[in-house]
Amino acid sequence: MLKRQQLTRTRAHISTLNSTENFDFVHVWSSRKDIKKLRVAFVYQWLIGYVPLWLLIFVMCAFYLGAGHNPSRYTGNIDVDVVDFDGQQAGSFFLDAFRTTPPGNLTLHWRYKYPDDYGNSVRQTQQAVEDGQVWVIVVLLPNTTSIINKSVLALINSTTLVTYPFVNTLPVLVTYEEGRNSFTQNSFVLPPIRAAIAVASNRYTNTLRASIISNLSLTSNSNTNRTLQLQNTLRLQSLLANPFVAEYNNLHPALPFMGQFATTIGYIYFFLVTTIMVGSVIGGLKPFMGKIHYIDIILYRAFNGIFQSLMVSLIYSLVVLWLFHITSGRQFMRYWMFNWLCTTLLTVMVAFFLTNFGVFSNLFLVAIVIIMVSAATIQISLELSPRFFRYGYATPLYQAMNGGRHLLFNSHSRFGINVGVLVIYLGVLIILTMLTVIFWVKRQQRNIQKEKNTNNTMHKK
Repeated sequence: MLKRQQLTRTRAHISTLNSTENFDFVHVWSSRKDIKKLRVAFVYQWLIGYVPLWLLIFVMCAFYLGAGHNPSRYTGNIDVDVVDFDGQQAGSFFLDAFRTTPPGNLTLHWRYKYPDDYGNSVRQTQQAVEDGQVWVIVVLLPNTTSIINKSVLALINSTTLVTYPFVNTLPVLVTYEEGRNSFTQNSFVLPPIRAAIAVASNRYTNTLRASIISNLSLTSNSNTNRTLQLQNTLRLQSLLANPFVAEYNNLHPALPFMGQFATTIGYIYFFLVTTIMVGSVIGGLKPFMGKIHYIDIILYRAFNGIFQSLMVSLIYSLVVLWLFHITSGRQFMRYWMFNWLCTTLLTVMVAFFLTNFGVFSNLFLVAIVIIMVSAATIQISLELSPRFFRYGYATPLYQAMNGGRHLLFNSHSRFGINVGVLVIYLGVLIILTMLTVIFWVKRQQRNIQKEKNTNNTMHKK
């Protein structure tokens, strides 16, 4: 029996060698019928395989680049309150400068408020920024006109030496939060405000100088001390050059760089790490398929994902807070637990796609990442994007980034809503993932059992 099998194998090997020797290799452009059929099938498969991929890449690029296209067109969506606590000549110049800002990126959504709206208290204006009602509040302090007029009158009379009137408190107060979105604040919000204040200062300066020149000409024949008058003019030079000097009160700075990195690229890093973790777990469990109960496999995946997310978020939080020089234990625990929630959510999301789409899961995951990143306010806020991208308010990545900014910078964020949305996403994905994992694992184990039964039947025969 063994000799016959060896003889058969030898003959098959010899016939294979002979067929190879007689076979002629041709180029792919050959006119042979079999090559033509293969060539047509190859081109068809190539088109079917790559054209959808090109379309997907086009859509992803359009999503990502479209979100940041021409943000200057949408600066009118940025809310800024302008409050005149002075109510006199300086206030009129101040408000007119904002009302006449040129269209385009030098105009924001100016909201002109009365002091009554803030209880006639400058201090209460800060709360509106912290609550996220507006991006910036620009305030002209009370008695600005009277203070400037007193200085100008003292200059004209020049009976004594005068001093710069705004030594302790500047006439304009600009309150904002850089931590809310540093790129948006520094590139699109603050420049129009500075430009409007500069216009107001220039117009008011011209009026003050004209008034001073007119009054000085009237006193040219009087016994006014010209030397003292010249000294006072030099002392008030900065006031006459820029009467609306502004103090910029940044409630929550977005520095250092590590803090900005942690709330932008850091959560994309989480996504990549979770993809590696889930892939390694699925590959490591293959030898157990068909040998242990599917409940054990599901429980292991669940507990391993939770534990790995805990460790990854711990490492990341420690590094960020160490480089960010944060030593508060309470802040560390809050940041760690929030990152754990984010990492667990991303882990479950990756597991859901890998379980249901297999080798095609990478395409879905890349598409999901691009869609979320496009509207996650990594650089500019959603107010500076087309209205279509407002869907970002409902994405997990948007909630994660804004929650992280709140924990690190204490900047405005509806943190309760951030956490609530993430928890809802996590709960829904856990249910869907568990159901689909149970379905596919049971199906795979049934197929393995059928294969075993078939092999046993073949051996018996």
